[in-house]
Amino acid sequence: MLYNDTRTVGRGEPVDENGTATVAGLHAGQYTATIFAENDGYYNGDVEDALGEAFWIEVGEEEDTELTVYWEPREQALISVIDDLGNPISGVLLILQHTASDDYDRQYTDDEGIGLMYGLQNGYWELVLAHSPVCPNDMGYIIPELEPVAIPQLETLEVILLRDDDQDGMPTAWEEEWGLDPYTDDAEGDPDGDGLTNLQEYTMGSEPTKADETTECGCESSKSGLLVLPTLFWIGRRRRRG
Repeated sequence: MLYNDTRTVGRGEPVDENGTATVAGLHAGQYTATIFAENDGYYNGDVEDALGEAFWIEVGEEEDTELTVYWEPREQALISVIDDLGNPISGVLLILQHTASDDYDRQYTDDEGIGLMYGLQNGYWELVLAHSPVCPNDMGYIIPELEPVAIPQLETLEVILLRDDDQDGMPTAWEEEWGLDPYTDDAEGDPDGDGLTNLQEYTMGSEPTKADETTECGCESSKSGLLVLPTLFWIGRRRRRG
């Protein structure tokens, strides 16, 4: 896209198989160029000079002006979100923020639990997930806190969320394992009477149905049980599109 000096008017054409685009019918004057190539494995951005300022293109009356631009390729990341039974989760908001720049991208997972992020530069990115159940009776999920992830060339990332049917902060599978009701918010319950709520027992990795020994200061001195945490995997590689 070419924009006039006030950026009030823009005209553009797609490039052909040789990477060439011809924009005709321009008035004489100065123009800046913006390239939209995110879906082709590159990135969207303005053409800049060596100082990082907008590059001005002079167009004269009845003259042809040629400009060659080197556009650096970028990466893409395919992020797959599934639950602890292996089912895809749609409608999960994915936000990628580059740790060393202002670059970011956001996408929602589709019906297959897939979010494809284009135009990413190499380096480390922080990945944040969010999911908001529409109704109180809808399935909730426990969102993991993830370490920044490296985006090398065309990797696939799989994130597993733990099901939380009653949206009480405790995984359904964990509640079933300990005989709690996974369909009722019982986060504040204390069936073993040890002064620790079910949610605290889950967070600490202790047994919610067996009283835990505590010290005089009230600190837990022994824990059994297992803390099940969401997991994150890098899997496979994707082939660059032609």
